[in-house]
This record gives sequence, C-alpha cells and structure tokens, in this order.
Amino acid sequence: DCQESVTVSVEATDDCTIDDLLKYSYTIDLNSNGSTDLNGVGNSFTRTLETGEHTVRWTVIDECDNVSNCSQVITIVDNKPPTPICLGATSWSLGEDGTVEVWASDFDVKSFDSCDEDSELIFSFNSEGTQQALEFDCSDISNGIGEEIPLRMYVIDTDGNYEYCDVTLVLSDNEQND
Repeated sequence: DCQESVTVSVEATDDCTIDDLLKYSYTIDLNSNGSTDLNGVGNSFTRTLETGEHTVRWTVIDECDNVSNCSQVITIVDNKPPTPICLGATSWSLGEDGTVEVWASDFDVKSFDSCDEDSELIFSFNSEGTQQALEFDCSDISNGIGEEIPLRMYVIDTDGNYEYCDVTLVLSDNEQND
C-alpha cells in the first residue's frame, strides 16, 4: 500500500477569545466513507495516510463556548509509475492459419508497482492500456521466413501511471504461409 506522511493545520480567529486560548479538536474520516476513524486535539497533526481521499473535520471552541466547524479534504495520490521488468525478446511462430496473437503480458517477467497488487497491473502495447494484444500475419514478415519486430510493452497501474520496456518480437513463419 502507498502511504504519505502529511502535516495538516488550521487557524481560527475570534472576537471573544485570543488565538492562543482557542480549543481545537479534529476527527479524521479515512477514505471519506462517513465514519470517524481517528480523532485528536490541537490545530495541527502529522499522520501517515494511505492513498485515497480523507476528510478532516475541525472543531474550534472559544471561551464564550461558541463552536465553529469546518472540513478539509486531503487527497493522497500515487504518482509513481510501475517498474517494468521485461523479456528483451520473445519468439513466436505463425499458426497454421498464418496468424498469431501476441499479448503484451507475454513480455512480462515480474513487473511491479509500489501501490498496486501485481494482478491489478495492465500490460499493453500503448500507454492508454487499450492495446493489450496484437495480431500478426504473413505480411509482417518481409522475407517470408522471419522478422524482428520492435515493440514497446507498457505497464500501467490503477492510477494511470505507466512505464515501458523496449522489447523485440522475433516472428517466424515455419510453415511459410502465403
């Protein structure tokens, strides 16, 4: 899981009480799901929060027992791309019908991300994640025997961060399909 240490503070002014005598308290709703998960006193706190949206509700009381509330939304974002670990090259032969489907994940060795599970990663031949497989046929082999085709294999996490490996598809036509 991704986490970030954050320091959050709030300030208030009042006609009835000098600033140093205002009483502050807060509650924290982790993941902004409507529950109170943490609480404390003071006008500042430092906590480690996981990626996601969190709501802090501040309460300030002056010496005249007037109460004021406000809320802050804290968003922790994963900006770090995954780490791709790829096969430099892999070999495929055209099938009997003269075609083969190659998946970007076929080039993955053990790519990983600091925030997402391996099963949540998307492997694609484009950065949008929409080209997870490519189909090749005889026309991709100019000499009719074999061709080295350079490709980019992208690894994309659930936040849309991505990184890529340059890989090579070694495509052969063992049947010499027409």
